[in-house]
Amino acid sequence: MTAKKQLSNELFEITTGLLLGDGNLQKPRTCVRYRFRFAQEATRKDYVLYLFDKYREYIKHPERGVKVAQRTTATNSLRREIFYFQTGVNQVFDYHASLFQQKNNYQKFQF
Repeated sequence: MTAKKQLSNELFEITTGLLLGDGNLQKPRTCVRYRFRFAQEATRKDYVLYLFDKYREYIKHPERGVKVAQRTTATNSLRREIFYFQTGVNQVFDYHASLFQQKNNYQKFQF
């Protein structure tokens, strides 16, 4: 994982779009910086893999690949397999955090 100071134009635009949709930023309680996280159901695994490759240089251990988890749907309590990745905490996500996060609003996404 490199210590870049800003995202490429392409990745900046992708991040903005994903934050308007299914992506989210997380700020661990002990950190001042943010990480980016993206998850989808198994039917969209190819999309997750595509995005994983785009964010590869910001992921702490890319050799471990995309992660898989089980999630229970709220509507009908079905178990679903989801694929996700998250970047390491990095200053390149600070600007997006200033746009999308409200102050003192910490949300933890759980599986």
